Amino acid sequence: MVTGKRTSLFLAALFAGLVSTVGVAEAGKPNIAGGCKKCHTAQPETVRGSLGTVSQDFNTLQVKVGKLIWIVKYDDKTTVVKGDKTIGADEIAKLPKKKEILVSFTGDESKPLATK
Repeated sequence: MVTGKRTSLFLAALFAGLVSTVGVAEAGKPNIAGGCKKCHTAQPETVRGSLGTVSQDFNTLQVKVGKLIWIVKYDDKTTVVKGDKTIGADEIAKLPKKKEILVSFTGDESKPLATK
């Protein structure tokens, strides 16, 4: 009889844990920094925050969104729009750190690839 109660309690706890993690998985990572929310709204397949480190060795850039840091890969097809000019991916490393940026990407949030 005690075993049945323990099993029921275990199953109830397991179910509660599964339900709570499903909600977290659907919520996703925040993709817009707090300061950006004053003028902009979150959009799918974009991340808006401040530029962190750029690694030309690994073709990645970091975008800081509050306490979270997105690591976004880029390739030769990635373009950089700076004002009314469009430049190539080789210019990404020249962008100033802590500059507010918007990165559009393909793929999902676990392996984003910058398009622009």
